[in-house]
Amino acid sequence: MGAGGTGTKVREDAGLIVRQSRASAMRRSRRESVGHIIRLYTLTEMTRLLERVGLQVTAVFGGFDSEAYAISTRRMIIVARK
Repeated sequence: MGAGGTGTKVREDAGLIVRQSRASAMRRSRRESVGHIIRLYTLTEMTRLLERVGLQVTAVFGGFDSEAYAISTRRMIIVARK
């Protein structure tokens, strides 16, 4: 079992954080499994990905109310244009 016995696994690889969760249930005598992966990107990674597809970052916010972005903010809102 993962963190805290919840079935959640947390893995860190060279600066990226991946959260994985998987749930299994029996349905009509068959075991079905559903999972998800959440990958968290740094601002540098997002900027590079956007530039790779022809977009340029024009602003970055830490929330939907235009608060300043910092490493400690809960969100990263990126405004980019072609």
